[in-house]
Amino acid sequence: MHHQDRLQDQEFSGEFLPLLFSLSQHCLETPFLFLLLLLLQGFTELQIVSQVDSLPVIRLNCQQCRIQSIYIDDYPCVFTYSDPTQDILATSSSSSSSTATAATATTTSNEQTKSGSGGSGKLGPRKLDTFSSTHYEVIKSTDCDVGNGELVIEVPDLIDLKSAVLEHRPLRLFIAYMVENPTGGLYFAVNNQSNQFSAAAANDQQTASSAKDDKDGDKASASASVEDDGFSPHMFSTGRSNNSRLWFPCVDSFSESCTWAIQVTVEEAYTAIASGELTEVEHLVERRLKRFTYSLQVPTSAPNIGLVVGPFVPVVHPHMHEVVSFAFPTLKSLLPATTEQTHKIFMHYEELLNTRYPYATYKQVFVDNLVAKYEAYATLSLINISQLHSKAVIEQTYISRRVLAQAIAEQYFGAFISMQTTADAWLTRGISGYLAYDYVRKAFGNNEYRTYVKRAMDKVIRYEQQFRPVVLDPSSRGYTEQDYFAVKNFHTYSPVYEKMHRVKAFLALRMLEIYLGKTLLLQVLHKMLSLAQLAAPTRFASNNNWYHLHTSTASFIWAISTVTGKNIDTFLKQWVFQGGHVKFTGSFVFNRKRNTVELEIKQAHVAYTGVRRYLVSGLEGSFEDFWAYVFLVAGTADDLAAGAGRNVQAHAAD
Repeated sequence: MHHQDRLQDQEFSGEFLPLLFSLSQHCLETPFLFLLLLLLQGFTELQIVSQVDSLPVIRLNCQQCRIQSIYIDDYPCVFTYSDPTQDILATSSSSSSSTATAATATTTSNEQTKSGSGGSGKLGPRKLDTFSSTHYEVIKSTDCDVGNGELVIEVPDLIDLKSAVLEHRPLRLFIAYMVENPTGGLYFAVNNQSNQFSAAAANDQQTASSAKDDKDGDKASASASVEDDGFSPHMFSTGRSNNSRLWFPCVDSFSESCTWAIQVTVEEAYTAIASGELTEVEHLVERRLKRFTYSLQVPTSAPNIGLVVGPFVPVVHPHMHEVVSFAFPTLKSLLPATTEQTHKIFMHYEELLNTRYPYATYKQVFVDNLVAKYEAYATLSLINISQLHSKAVIEQTYISRRVLAQAIAEQYFGAFISMQTTADAWLTRGISGYLAYDYVRKAFGNNEYRTYVKRAMDKVIRYEQQFRPVVLDPSSRGYTEQDYFAVKNFHTYSPVYEKMHRVKAFLALRMLEIYLGKTLLLQVLHKMLSLAQLAAPTRFASNNNWYHLHTSTASFIWAISTVTGKNIDTFLKQWVFQGGHVKFTGSFVFNRKRNTVELEIKQAHVAYTGVRRYLVSGLEGSFEDFWAYVFLVAGTADDLAAGAGRNVQAHAAD
């Protein structure tokens, strides 16, 4: 049964419209990447297959990219670019946009960039509720999950293209673009001295070959000055949600997967690491450049594509040659101590899930100025250099290994199996967190694991008491947004809320483990991975048989029902579709005359009728003598709402 069919049977109201086309392959090429100049010039080629008989326009996501030309099967296209996020507070809905053909695309794209941030409209009242609602509507207007996008491409009215659309044959969409001094999506770690040098070096590199000797001398002296002060310029993609639109045009959705071919050309002193398997390194001696080619044959969504460029030194793991770690030359000596247990993390996951690692290679790159502790992409993880440590630093071992375990767990659930929509993020986040903390329990003991769980619970409780309830899946029909910053889209998330969402998702999976049992829960995860691995090697078809590579709340319910036969609707309604937490107040009195313990537990302001089970333990005697199960039969809802409690008596002889 198809996932989309199952969605009709569930009480979900999440907005999701399938695209009018599907992707079969995405080729990304950056022939000019001047790291020190904060400049990336690239070409992207998408092979698309129409899902309808008439395809007048193609909508893609694209921000802060200067579009130079667009072709469909070598035919120039007219396109319209509009980025309403440049001026959210403008009350006038007339977004500045422009239209260009392939011949005048460069001039027009410059006008697009400037007009997008002009803000010619009059500003409305600066109120938080006005901003919140306007922000969500603006983000929704470019959301590819509902068929929108910033870049609208008109398909030429030609017989060849019409017949290809009607016969559902692949169309080749070619886009030339440039990204200069980006404010998000890509982070260039350079200093002012390096930036000044790079501007001159980039200009020199495009001049006549007769001045090559002078260029090389200037380049060598400038590079030496950079090395002398200990700074290592580098660049990496960043953003833990769908931010790929910030550095290349794409369908920036977790639900649209395809195979990838990535080609990056960098200066000779640098190394390019991207998602996929490295297939070729070509040295362009005359231009003093290197070209790295990566291939990713496992269907992957655009938000899970990452790129890193810098003077990194590779270190192959001695026990697992598929794992390669990268660091700056000055920090290479810290890699063995930090990553020596990486192979055991893989072994634990493969044994736990009874499934092999879904990719051929795994690369972990330690970069500087990463906001988070890590960011995970397909076959690639970016780790903050603060996680590097020597063997003498024992305390950091616990933190660093937990971060590495989380990044590797997201290769299974997050990159290989991605979420269907934003509302389904709790599944990939919760399952990856559950796997990572299961490794923590094995590596560091149950006490360390329970300490992490206690800290996670405290964080969520403090946040919900101080700010707002954390709703894991806001797609239920009964959900209404009652606070600022809508949680139905990653781009309107509060950063603190997103962090608490990840923490609570792990706690929800832990409760589900207690409810189902660890064995049954692992069988469910194994079935999800097995179906995905069977679908991944298959070739693209018009009906897109890659839907097993995406998970949703509806498909998760189906998997649990199929494997275990249990119904988790009540669990989801209580812990996933609504926010909040449980608060009990308890007290006890020991009656010496009667040799009993009177235990009183209250849950105020909650309407509940049913049976609750509590565990009471004694301090003396054997395990069998002093553990007793106490069942409390709650009264009416009015009694509980008024704060009525129930007294429990536990006799020492019971």
